Amino acid sequence: KGTYNSPAATFLQKYRTQLLLQVALENGLSLTDCLKHTSLSAPDLKRDPLVFSMKDQIQIISNVGRRLPDQDIGLQMGCRIGLFSRDRIGMLLASMPTLRDAIEAAERYQYLLQVPMVGQVTIENDIAYFTFEYTNSVDANAPGVRLHSESIVASIITSTTQLIGRPLTLIECKFSHDAPSYKEKYHDIFHSKISFGHATTQIIFPATELNAHSLFCHQIYRSDYEPSVENEFQSLKKSLCVADQVRQQLHNLPNKKSDLDQVATQIGLTQRTLRRRLKEEGLSFRSLKEDYLLKKAEELLTESSMNIEAVALQLGYSDASNFRRALRRWKGQSPDEIRKLALSNSD
Repeated sequence: KGTYNSPAATFLQKYRTQLLLQVALENGLSLTDCLKHTSLSAPDLKRDPLVFSMKDQIQIISNVGRRLPDQDIGLQMGCRIGLFSRDRIGMLLASMPTLRDAIEAAERYQYLLQVPMVGQVTIENDIAYFTFEYTNSVDANAPGVRLHSESIVASIITSTTQLIGRPLTLIECKFSHDAPSYKEKYHDIFHSKISFGHATTQIIFPATELNAHSLFCHQIYRSDYEPSVENEFQSLKKSLCVADQVRQQLHNLPNKKSDLDQVATQIGLTQRTLRRRLKEEGLSFRSLKEDYLLKKAEELLTESSMNIEAVALQLGYSDASNFRRALRRWKGQSPDEIRKLALSNSD
Protein backbone atom coordinates (compact mmCIF):
# COMPACT_ATOMS: atom_id res chain seq x y z
CA LYS A 1 0.00 0.00 0.00
CA GLY A 2 2.99 2.26 0.48
CA THR A 3 6.40 2.62 2.05
CA TYR A 4 6.44 3.04 5.81
CA ASN A 5 9.26 5.16 7.23
CA SER A 6 10.01 4.02 10.75
CA PRO A 7 10.91 6.84 13.19
CA ALA A 8 13.10 4.34 15.08
CA ALA A 9 14.96 3.50 11.86
CA THR A 10 15.40 7.18 10.99
CA PHE A 11 16.90 7.87 14.43
CA LEU A 12 19.30 4.92 14.40
CA GLN A 13 20.40 5.35 10.80
CA LYS A 14 21.18 9.03 11.38
CA TYR A 15 23.14 8.18 14.52
CA ARG A 16 25.09 5.36 12.84
CA THR A 17 25.93 7.42 9.76
CA GLN A 18 27.08 10.42 11.78
CA LEU A 19 29.17 8.11 13.97
CA LEU A 20 30.70 6.46 10.89
CA LEU A 21 31.70 9.88 9.53
CA GLN A 22 33.21 10.80 12.89
CA VAL A 23 35.23 7.56 13.15
CA ALA A 24 36.38 7.87 9.51
CA LEU A 25 37.64 11.42 10.14
CA GLU A 26 39.42 10.25 13.29
CA ASN A 27 41.20 7.65 11.15
CA GLY A 28 42.43 10.21 8.63
CA LEU A 29 39.77 10.14 5.90
CA SER A 30 38.52 13.46 4.55
CA LEU A 31 34.85 14.41 4.56
CA THR A 32 35.03 14.81 0.78
CA ASP A 33 36.13 11.18 0.41
CA CYS A 34 33.38 10.01 2.76
CA LEU A 35 30.65 11.83 0.81
CA LYS A 36 31.88 10.98 -2.69
CA HIS A 37 29.10 9.89 -5.08
CA THR A 38 26.38 10.85 -2.56
CA SER A 39 23.83 13.66 -2.81
CA LEU A 40 25.45 15.35 0.20
CA SER A 41 28.12 17.98 0.70
CA ALA A 42 29.77 19.18 3.91
CA PRO A 43 27.29 22.08 4.45
CA ASP A 44 24.36 19.63 4.16
CA LEU A 45 25.50 17.91 7.36
CA LYS A 46 24.55 21.04 9.32
CA ARG A 47 20.92 20.92 8.21
CA ASP A 48 18.23 20.49 10.81
CA PRO A 49 16.56 18.09 10.54
CA LEU A 50 19.25 15.99 8.86
CA VAL A 51 18.00 12.82 7.16
CA PHE A 52 20.26 10.40 5.31
CA SER A 53 18.69 8.54 2.41
CA MET A 54 19.31 4.80 2.34
CA LYS A 55 21.23 5.22 -0.92
CA ASP A 56 23.55 7.79 0.66
CA GLN A 57 24.05 5.64 3.77
CA ILE A 58 25.10 2.66 1.68
CA GLN A 59 27.43 4.80 -0.42
CA ILE A 60 29.11 6.32 2.65
CA ILE A 61 29.69 2.86 4.15
CA SER A 62 31.13 1.71 0.82
CA ASN A 63 33.36 4.78 0.53
CA VAL A 64 34.80 4.39 4.01
CA GLY A 65 35.25 0.63 3.65
CA ARG A 66 37.12 0.99 0.36
CA ARG A 67 39.29 3.92 1.49
CA LEU A 68 40.24 2.36 4.84
CA PRO A 69 40.25 -1.41 4.18
CA ASP A 70 42.94 -2.12 6.77
CA GLN A 71 41.38 -0.11 9.59
CA ASP A 72 39.00 -1.62 12.16
CA ILE A 73 36.35 1.05 11.51
CA GLY A 74 33.42 -1.34 12.02
CA LEU A 75 34.76 -2.59 15.34
CA GLN A 76 35.36 0.97 16.53
CA MET A 77 31.81 1.91 15.60
CA GLY A 78 30.26 -1.13 17.26
CA CYS A 79 32.01 -0.35 20.54
CA ARG A 80 30.25 3.04 20.54
CA ILE A 81 26.76 1.82 19.59
CA GLY A 82 25.21 0.71 22.84
CA LEU A 83 21.80 -0.20 24.13
CA PHE A 84 20.62 3.39 24.45
CA SER A 85 21.71 4.31 20.91
CA ARG A 86 18.51 2.62 19.71
CA ASP A 87 16.04 5.25 20.91
CA ARG A 88 12.78 3.85 22.34
CA ILE A 89 13.59 0.31 21.24
CA GLY A 90 16.77 0.39 23.31
CA MET A 91 14.84 1.65 26.32
CA LEU A 92 12.30 -1.13 25.86
CA LEU A 93 15.04 -3.76 25.71
CA ALA A 94 16.60 -2.33 28.87
CA SER A 95 13.28 -2.68 30.69
CA MET A 96 13.12 -6.44 30.08
CA PRO A 97 13.84 -8.65 33.12
CA THR A 98 16.38 -10.96 31.46
CA LEU A 99 18.65 -11.16 28.45
CA ARG A 100 16.32 -13.80 27.00
CA ASP A 101 13.37 -11.40 27.18
CA ALA A 102 15.42 -8.61 25.63
CA ILE A 103 16.52 -10.80 22.71
CA GLU A 104 12.95 -11.97 22.07
CA ALA A 105 11.79 -8.33 21.96
CA ALA A 106 14.72 -7.45 19.69
CA GLU A 107 13.79 -10.26 17.30
CA ARG A 108 10.21 -9.01 17.12
CA TYR A 109 11.00 -5.34 16.60
CA GLN A 110 14.23 -5.53 14.61
CA TYR A 111 12.34 -4.93 11.37
CA LEU A 112 11.43 -1.44 12.59
CA LEU A 113 15.12 -0.54 12.33
CA GLN A 114 15.04 -1.40 8.61
CA VAL A 115 18.63 -2.66 8.50
CA PRO A 116 19.86 -5.15 5.88
CA MET A 117 20.98 -7.72 8.46
CA VAL A 118 18.68 -9.67 10.79
CA GLY A 119 19.49 -11.78 13.84
CA GLN A 120 17.91 -14.90 15.32
CA VAL A 121 18.80 -16.98 18.40
CA THR A 122 18.50 -20.76 18.37
CA ILE A 123 19.44 -23.21 21.14
CA GLU A 124 20.97 -26.66 20.69
CA ASN A 125 22.33 -28.83 23.51
CA ASP A 126 22.43 -25.92 25.97
CA ILE A 127 24.38 -23.76 23.52
CA ALA A 128 22.89 -20.53 22.13
CA TYR A 129 23.63 -19.52 18.55
CA PHE A 130 22.98 -15.88 17.71
CA THR A 131 23.03 -15.95 13.90
CA PHE A 132 23.19 -12.86 11.71
CA GLU A 133 22.29 -12.96 8.02
CA TYR A 134 21.86 -10.36 5.30
CA THR A 135 18.43 -10.23 3.74
CA ASN A 136 19.99 -9.85 0.29
CA SER A 137 22.96 -11.72 -1.15
CA VAL A 138 26.18 -9.82 -0.51
CA ASP A 139 29.90 -10.32 -0.91
CA ALA A 140 30.96 -10.83 2.70
CA ASN A 141 34.50 -9.71 1.85
CA ALA A 142 33.51 -6.39 0.27
CA PRO A 143 35.09 -3.75 2.57
CA GLY A 144 31.78 -1.98 3.17
CA VAL A 145 29.94 -5.22 3.99
CA ARG A 146 32.69 -6.32 6.35
CA LEU A 147 32.61 -2.90 8.05
CA HIS A 148 28.84 -3.14 8.52
CA SER A 149 28.98 -6.74 9.83
CA GLU A 150 31.70 -5.85 12.33
CA SER A 151 29.77 -2.86 13.60
CA ILE A 152 26.55 -4.87 14.10
CA VAL A 153 28.19 -7.73 16.01
CA ALA A 154 30.41 -5.46 18.12
CA SER A 155 27.39 -3.30 18.98
CA ILE A 156 25.52 -6.42 20.18
CA ILE A 157 28.39 -7.19 22.55
CA THR A 158 28.46 -3.55 23.72
CA SER A 159 24.70 -3.57 24.31
CA THR A 160 24.58 -6.89 26.17
CA THR A 161 27.46 -5.79 28.40
CA GLN A 162 25.48 -2.68 29.31
CA LEU A 163 22.30 -4.67 29.85
CA ILE A 164 23.66 -7.33 32.24
CA GLY A 165 26.54 -5.32 33.71
CA ARG A 166 29.34 -7.62 32.55
CA PRO A 167 30.74 -9.06 29.33
CA LEU A 168 28.74 -11.90 27.83
CA THR A 169 30.56 -15.23 28.28
CA LEU A 170 31.33 -16.27 24.72
CA ILE A 171 32.40 -19.64 23.38
CA GLU A 172 33.21 -18.52 19.84
CA CYS A 173 32.54 -15.75 17.33
CA LYS A 174 32.27 -16.82 13.69
CA PHE A 175 32.38 -14.32 10.85
CA SER A 176 31.37 -14.80 7.23
CA HIS A 177 34.20 -12.64 5.89
CA ASP A 178 37.85 -13.68 5.66
CA ALA A 179 40.32 -12.72 8.36
CA PRO A 180 41.31 -9.02 7.99
CA SER A 181 44.81 -7.68 8.57
CA TYR A 182 43.77 -6.40 12.01
CA LYS A 183 42.24 -9.70 13.19
CA GLU A 184 44.06 -9.52 16.55
CA LYS A 185 41.80 -6.60 17.51
CA TYR A 186 38.79 -8.94 17.51
CA HIS A 187 40.15 -10.65 20.62
CA ASP A 188 40.25 -7.32 22.47
CA ILE A 189 36.47 -7.01 21.99
CA PHE A 190 35.09 -10.55 21.99
CA HIS A 191 37.54 -12.34 24.35
CA SER A 192 36.78 -15.71 22.79
CA LYS A 193 37.80 -17.99 19.97
CA ILE A 194 37.51 -16.13 16.64
CA SER A 195 37.16 -17.77 13.23
CA PHE A 196 36.47 -16.47 9.73
CA GLY A 197 35.14 -17.56 6.35
CA HIS A 198 31.88 -19.14 7.51
CA ALA A 199 28.51 -19.30 5.71
CA THR A 200 26.95 -16.99 8.33
CA THR A 201 28.10 -14.76 11.18
CA GLN A 202 27.41 -16.16 14.65
CA ILE A 203 27.93 -15.39 18.32
CA ILE A 204 28.00 -18.66 20.27
CA PHE A 205 27.55 -18.72 24.05
CA PRO A 206 26.16 -20.92 26.85
CA ALA A 207 22.35 -20.85 26.85
CA THR A 208 22.42 -20.19 30.60
CA GLU A 209 23.58 -16.66 29.80
CA LEU A 210 20.06 -15.97 28.54
CA ASN A 211 18.90 -16.02 32.17
CA ALA A 212 21.17 -13.11 33.12
CA HIS A 213 19.16 -10.28 34.69
CA SER A 214 18.95 -6.76 33.30
CA LEU A 215 20.48 -4.02 35.45
CA PHE A 216 17.73 -1.61 34.43
CA CYS A 217 14.48 -3.58 34.70
CA HIS A 218 13.60 -1.95 38.04
CA GLN A 219 14.58 1.55 36.87
CA ILE A 220 13.09 1.64 33.37
CA TYR A 221 9.44 0.68 33.05
CA ARG A 222 8.37 -1.51 30.15
CA SER A 223 4.93 0.12 30.11
CA ASP A 224 6.53 3.49 29.31
CA TYR A 225 7.95 2.26 25.99
CA GLU A 226 6.26 -0.93 24.77
CA PRO A 227 2.94 0.67 23.68
CA SER A 228 4.60 3.23 21.40
CA VAL A 229 7.02 0.67 19.93
CA GLU A 230 4.17 -1.80 19.37
CA ASN A 231 2.06 0.93 17.73
CA GLU A 232 4.92 1.71 15.37
CA PHE A 233 5.30 -2.00 14.63
CA GLN A 234 1.59 -2.30 13.86
CA SER A 235 1.79 0.77 11.60
CA LEU A 236 4.55 -0.94 9.68
CA LYS A 237 2.43 -4.07 9.29
CA LYS A 238 -0.71 -2.13 8.28
CA SER A 239 1.21 -0.38 5.52
CA LEU A 240 1.44 -3.76 3.81
CA CYS A 241 -1.20 -6.13 2.50
CA VAL A 242 -0.96 -9.69 3.84
CA ALA A 243 0.92 -10.93 0.77
CA ASP A 244 3.46 -8.11 1.14
CA GLN A 245 3.84 -8.92 4.83
CA VAL A 246 4.60 -12.53 3.90
CA ARG A 247 7.09 -11.39 1.27
CA GLN A 248 8.76 -9.16 3.86
CA GLN A 249 9.07 -12.03 6.34
CA LEU A 250 10.45 -14.36 3.66
CA HIS A 251 12.93 -11.63 2.86
CA ASN A 252 13.92 -11.02 6.49
CA LEU A 253 13.86 -14.46 8.09
CA PRO A 254 16.71 -16.96 7.64
CA ASN A 255 15.50 -19.40 4.98
CA LYS A 256 15.56 -22.40 7.33
CA LYS A 257 13.04 -20.55 9.54
CA SER A 258 10.73 -19.21 6.85
CA ASP A 259 8.05 -21.91 7.11
CA LEU A 260 4.32 -21.18 7.38
CA ASP A 261 4.27 -21.38 11.18
CA GLN A 262 7.19 -18.99 11.68
CA VAL A 263 5.93 -16.45 9.14
CA ALA A 264 2.42 -16.52 10.62
CA THR A 265 3.88 -15.97 14.10
CA GLN A 266 5.92 -12.99 12.94
CA ILE A 267 2.88 -11.42 11.26
CA GLY A 268 0.69 -12.10 14.28
CA LEU A 269 -1.82 -14.47 12.65
CA THR A 270 -2.68 -18.12 13.07
CA GLN A 271 -1.71 -20.43 10.21
CA ARG A 272 -5.38 -20.90 9.34
CA THR A 273 -6.06 -17.15 9.24
CA LEU A 274 -2.96 -16.50 7.17
CA ARG A 275 -4.02 -19.11 4.61
CA ARG A 276 -7.52 -17.62 4.45
CA ARG A 277 -6.29 -14.03 4.08
CA LEU A 278 -3.91 -15.04 1.31
CA LYS A 279 -6.68 -16.96 -0.46
CA GLU A 280 -8.80 -13.78 -0.36
CA GLU A 281 -5.94 -12.06 -2.22
CA GLY A 282 -5.80 -14.92 -4.74
CA LEU A 283 -2.50 -16.29 -3.48
CA SER A 284 -1.08 -19.06 -1.32
CA PHE A 285 1.89 -19.29 1.02
CA ARG A 286 3.47 -21.97 -1.13
CA SER A 287 3.28 -19.86 -4.29
CA LEU A 288 4.75 -16.83 -2.51
CA LYS A 289 7.61 -18.84 -1.06
CA GLU A 290 8.37 -20.54 -4.36
CA ASP A 291 8.37 -17.17 -6.10
CA TYR A 292 10.73 -15.77 -3.45
CA LEU A 293 13.08 -18.77 -3.63
CA LEU A 294 13.18 -18.61 -7.43
CA LYS A 295 14.12 -14.92 -7.41
CA LYS A 296 16.67 -15.49 -4.64
CA ALA A 297 18.16 -18.45 -6.50
CA GLU A 298 18.52 -16.46 -9.71
CA GLU A 299 20.09 -13.61 -7.76
CA LEU A 300 22.66 -15.86 -6.06
CA LEU A 301 23.46 -17.76 -9.24
CA THR A 302 23.92 -14.68 -11.41
CA GLU A 303 25.37 -12.15 -8.98
CA SER A 304 27.68 -14.24 -6.79
CA SER A 305 30.45 -16.78 -7.27
CA MET A 306 28.94 -19.23 -4.77
CA ASN A 307 28.96 -22.86 -5.90
CA ILE A 308 25.69 -24.71 -6.40
CA GLU A 309 25.95 -26.55 -3.07
CA ALA A 310 26.43 -23.27 -1.18
CA VAL A 311 23.47 -21.66 -2.96
CA ALA A 312 21.28 -24.65 -2.09
CA LEU A 313 22.33 -24.48 1.55
CA GLN A 314 21.66 -20.74 1.78
CA LEU A 315 18.17 -21.24 0.37
CA GLY A 316 17.39 -23.86 3.01
CA TYR A 317 17.80 -27.05 0.96
CA SER A 318 19.42 -30.07 2.58
CA ASP A 319 21.39 -30.90 -0.56
CA ALA A 320 22.05 -29.63 -4.08
CA SER A 321 20.02 -32.35 -5.79
CA ASN A 322 16.77 -31.19 -4.15
CA PHE A 323 17.59 -27.63 -5.17
CA ARG A 324 18.27 -28.68 -8.78
CA ARG A 325 14.93 -30.52 -9.00
CA ALA A 326 13.03 -27.55 -7.55
CA LEU A 327 14.68 -25.11 -9.95
CA ARG A 328 13.94 -27.36 -12.90
CA ARG A 329 10.28 -27.54 -11.82
CA TRP A 330 9.93 -23.74 -11.39
CA LYS A 331 12.12 -22.46 -14.18
CA GLY A 332 12.66 -25.36 -16.56
CA GLN A 333 16.41 -24.82 -16.28
CA SER A 334 19.27 -26.16 -14.20
CA PRO A 335 21.41 -23.90 -11.98
CA ASP A 336 24.30 -24.25 -14.41
CA GLU A 337 22.10 -23.21 -17.35
CA ILE A 338 20.87 -20.11 -15.49
CA ARG A 339 24.43 -19.10 -14.61
CA LYS A 340 25.72 -19.68 -18.15
CA LEU A 341 22.86 -17.69 -19.66
CA ALA A 342 23.58 -14.77 -17.35
CA LEU A 343 27.26 -14.84 -18.31
CA SER A 344 26.48 -14.92 -22.03
CA ASN A 345 24.06 -11.99 -21.66
CA SER A 346 26.69 -9.95 -19.80
CA ASP A 347 29.14 -10.54 -22.63
